[in-house]
Amino acid sequence: SELLFAQPYGTKANTYNVNDSPIDAEDRAWQTPNSSLYGSPFTVAVAPARTFAKRTRLWGDGVSVGAVGLIQTFYFESYDSMNNQRLTGGDNYQVTAHHADGMAEVVLGSITDYLNGTYSVSLRPIIKGPYILSVTLDGHHAASSPYDMFVHYGNATAPTSVVVGPGLSYAKVTVPTKFSFQARDPFHNDLEDGS
Repeated sequence: SELLFAQPYGTKANTYNVNDSPIDAEDRAWQTPNSSLYGSPFTVAVAPARTFAKRTRLWGDGVSVGAVGLIQTFYFESYDSMNNQRLTGGDNYQVTAHHADGMAEVVLGSITDYLNGTYSVSLRPIIKGPYILSVTLDGHHAASSPYDMFVHYGNATAPTSVVVGPGLSYAKVTVPTKFSFQARDPFHNDLEDGS
């Protein structure tokens, strides 16, 4: 950006009005037209503007895939509208995962603020299937939110699995009988693909 000095104003000699609109967050050194001005050149630190939700950058597998009952994690960084990384925390992000069928409970993400513009999110869904993952900042979707996320089955466990059929209570010698077994994970999700 270009630094513009206005004509002296007021009653003090060598007093200037500085007009600058920097777009990058960085230190800038400015020199007045009168280089003999005490202390010049001056270094001015330009801080990033407030966080702009759409400039947020997310990464990590937890954004798109998870497993029932396991904690899935992803990370994100805050940026201002000019793509300058924010160097402080305190932004009001919210993370929710809604099961696509609308029947399951909403999963809220636990957010850790590292106070340097970087955050981590942990989720622990307990129902298998497709979810819609939303990351918002003050009600505005961050980055490319909402995301499609799929939560896979957990491992089969005997205490939650079910066995049914007449073969459990009645059998006759040399006559075939039958029963069926439904494998379930620890959260009572039916395992349908043999896993």
